[in-house]
Amino acid sequence: MPYPLATFGILINSLAALAAGLVLAGLWDWWPFRPLRDGVLRPLALAITVHWFIYFGPINLCALWLKSDTQVMFAWVIRRSQISEASLYGFVAYGMVLSVLALIAWLQQRSGWARELRLIPRWPRAQVLAVTILLALMALLVHPVFGMPVANGGAWMAMLPLPLQPFSKGLFLIEAIPLIATGWQVLSASGPPSWRQRWFFVLIAILQLVTFILLRQRFLALMAVAWFAGCLLRWWRKPSLVLGVPLGMCLVYSITTALRFTRREQSYGESRADYLQHTFGYFIEGLIPANLGASALNDFSYNKAGAASLSVVLDLREQGLIRVHQPLAWLSAELYRALPGHIKPAFMSWGALNAEQLVSRALGVGEPGWSNPGVHAHLALGWVVDMMETPLLDPVASAGWLGMLFFAGLAPILLAILWCMSCRLVRWMPCLWLLPMGILAIVALGTSWLGDILVFLKVVGPWLLLCLLVATIHGWHLREAPE
Repeated sequence: MPYPLATFGILINSLAALAAGLVLAGLWDWWPFRPLRDGVLRPLALAITVHWFIYFGPINLCALWLKSDTQVMFAWVIRRSQISEASLYGFVAYGMVLSVLALIAWLQQRSGWARELRLIPRWPRAQVLAVTILLALMALLVHPVFGMPVANGGAWMAMLPLPLQPFSKGLFLIEAIPLIATGWQVLSASGPPSWRQRWFFVLIAILQLVTFILLRQRFLALMAVAWFAGCLLRWWRKPSLVLGVPLGMCLVYSITTALRFTRREQSYGESRADYLQHTFGYFIEGLIPANLGASALNDFSYNKAGAASLSVVLDLREQGLIRVHQPLAWLSAELYRALPGHIKPAFMSWGALNAEQLVSRALGVGEPGWSNPGVHAHLALGWVVDMMETPLLDPVASAGWLGMLFFAGLAPILLAILWCMSCRLVRWMPCLWLLPMGILAIVALGTSWLGDILVFLKVVGPWLLLCLLVATIHGWHLREAPE
């Protein structure tokens, strides 16, 4: 077996995350986590466990064992010699984060402070449907140009109709919320749902899957298939459904990957019919097994591999190429993400503490004379690396073990505060359901926690107004959401 110590570390993280998930789901009893399992922080803890499994779990075995063009071209993807240490960081960090949350849950249980938050209201179905339809509509409008040079730098936002442009900045932070929200209701229901509830979830799942495919979101499309199958098993408990999961994943991955081959602008003088014909030809080309295989090899060799990305930071620190030692610098980098664009230039020193900036400077990326086979020459100057970020990347880059310890002690406290505040707001006004569900989606699937949550709070306003409008029509905004 190649890299036995690194493989062992990845397997330990995977098994630990699964064990924590079983405890929090109530399938296995472990007394230190009982207050967390039975309290208001349980959804947050489950989201952290999902993040742990995704970013430090089995996908890192693919990054470790596979050798792809992406790994060869970009020096900031993986350092195999440091994977075992990166796995140790992940095991300690996520274990500490969950332990701190368990302590907070115990204190809440003893004080009775969060008792009124325990029964979180159900998300109003009309509002969930409205958000889902708007997401699908926006994906349909931007998908012809999404990913093309003409849409780079957020230019695709200006291509939307004027009434939809305010919603565009929150698109990629909100895109998976309806599926997570309805799925959470299915999985947490005390009894079997009605057929009406089941068909509503199926409708939301289909619209969400179409949205992910149109936006070329391969990972979310794969996760949607797995999440949908898990919810169906909650109803029918037929093992045969499990057999359809790999087939469904292969199908949505193939379609989404083939759509990426169609990222081609219409040439000057080319008729619309010729453009569509050529685009369809590229789509068929993307479905060729050789192209799908090459794409999958690159994807699974780095995408979502948090331990692989962290190994680069550890290697550069060991070589002395990253010499920063500021245990709380990660907090400044997180806050910098959420600053308005016209204020950011005054806080450039905060942004410079971001792991990607530190790695770029350590490798000399973007400096005069720098070149890379994966980067065009006219883009090389000023280039900043694009790493597979995780919440651990900035703390470890800024101070190694000490940065990780500060993060593991402080981050769960801040997350618990944000989560409890959002739950209290939803108890007061159910149309604000996007707030707690957005936190869950970011913590489970996001590359940053605090920074992305702050950005989410900055851009979620138009979506909340949409929910308020629908709530006003149904008279739900000032009373409990119906079951």
